[in-house]
Order: sequence, then structure tokens, then C-alpha cells
Amino acid sequence: MLLFALLGGNGAKAAAESYLSALAKGDATSANRLAHVNTAEHDNAMLTNSVLSSAKAKITDAKVTRTASSRSSDLTYVYVTYSLGGTSYHDTMQLQKDAKGWYVREGLTYRLPMLDGSSSSSNAGYSVKGSSTAVTVDDYGMVAYPGLYEATSPNQFYTLSESVTVTAAPDAATTIKGVSLTPSQKYVDAVQKQVDAHYDKCATLTDYYQIEDCGIELGFPDNVMITGSKVAVKIGTHPKVSVDDSDSYNQFKLDDGSFSATITGETYDGGTGSEQIEAGAGYASADITIKDGKVVVTFD
Repeated sequence: MLLFALLGGNGAKAAAESYLSALAKGDATSANRLAHVNTAEHDNAMLTNSVLSSAKAKITDAKVTRTASSRSSDLTYVYVTYSLGGTSYHDTMQLQKDAKGWYVREGLTYRLPMLDGSSSSSNAGYSVKGSSTAVTVDDYGMVAYPGLYEATSPNQFYTLSESVTVTAAPDAATTIKGVSLTPSQKYVDAVQKQVDAHYDKCATLTDYYQIEDCGIELGFPDNVMITGSKVAVKIGTHPKVSVDDSDSYNQFKLDDGSFSATITGETYDGGTGSEQIEAGAGYASADITIKDGKVVVTFD
């Protein structure tokens, strides 16, 4: 059985009011203490002073409207109202009593929306002002205190296409639509450096087929047999990395660069000889990830 009390003066109500007051002031530390929140847990990474105090808007006019307590336990439901960015909201909190007093068992935290998009860039997600933690498609459980937050790029390797306000509130949008992430020049430069190193390594190979497998396409010689021959590759200019705006999956594209190659070996008439063969950037597939703040390019 639940017993309802209209604005009843009990310990649960007082604890709830302290919690609401802390949120209104941007004092996440006090709210966390009242709710026994551990911000070291990944899903709670946004429940910090730096994030809440940086919010574009915090709750106002927060009130406890009624409480409902159970005779069989110390669990109390607290019904609250508040305003956020000109909109009124209603929600329910759960408070529990332990040996130290009343604490917020279930408070006012809301799942942050996902960045909507089918491109590989969108998988990087976004962050909010006051945090360096990214909200990605793998972070469905990440929450924030009620507020209006400014979305930021997830890291130094991306830029957001436009300014975005993220709403954390009851029934708020679950996705952020119409916003894209673009690889930054720093990202492109980091990829380019590793692409250059990859082709430099390819150019040290001498076996025709190994060179092609590495990503340098070779022409077919006229007089020299491929088997047993050695190929010397020289790079004029490395293939240039650029952002691929035409493809929803691939973040980057490569131009042809410039290569030259000489093959030396047995000729079809039984002698030995050398000849120039065509060379250029061939098919190259790579997995590009960001690990520990660094771009890692792994060629297949």
C-alpha cells in the first residue's frame, strides 16, 4: 500500500529538494553525493560539475508536488516538476532510506541522444561542452542531468557541421538528425603520414606479386618474365589523402600519386634484361581507428 502526502514535510521530501536545488545550481557534486553516483562508471561520465555547470540552460522552478510512501519499506516516490528552456516537465524520483538517512535511489538522469547517420564518421559520435568523453553508438546508456547542452566534436580529429543543442529531459529526442562529422585537417594529415609510410614500405619490395598485393599496381612487361625477376619501384609523389564527400561509408580517398618501376630478370629469348613497366596506386584497403588519442591506419 502506498500512502500519499501532499507536500508532506518528511525526510524524503527534504532530500529531494536538496537534490533539485543542486541541479538548478549546476552542482553535480552535491547531486551525486545525494544519489550515490559514481562518475568513474562510463555511463555516468557526463554527471560532473564541468558538464552541468557548462550547460546552456539548467532546471528552474523545481518543486516537489507530492510524495508516496510504502508502509512495508522505506522506499518513497517523489513527484516533481521543473522548467527547462521554457518547457515544463514532470517526473518521478525514488528515494530510499539507509542507516545514514535518505538518499536518491533513482534521480533525474536522461539518456543522451545518438548522432544519426550512416557514414563511418558518424560512428565517432559527439561530446558536450565540459567533457572530453564521446557519446557514440555504443554508449546508449550514457546519461546526463536535465539541461540543454552544447554539442562539441568528439575529439580533435573531427568537426561538427553545425551548432547543436542537446536536450536531456523526459521524452527528449533520441537521435540528433541533420548533423554530420567531417574529418579535420589534423586527421587527414595523420592518415597521410601513415599512407606515405605504407607505400614507402611497398617500394622496398622486389617481388612483382608482393608489390601488387601491397597496393602498387604494375604493368605487364613485354620481354621480361615475371617469375624470378626483381622489380625496383620509385615513388615520385605519394598518393594524396583527401576526404571522400561522395561516399557514405569511406571517409577518405586516394589519388593516383606517381610511380615508376623497372623489372629485371630473364627474358623470353633466354637472356637477361631490364625494362620500364607502368606503375601506379592500386587498390588499397585499410582500417582507420582512433586509439588513445592517436590515429591508427591498419592496411589489410
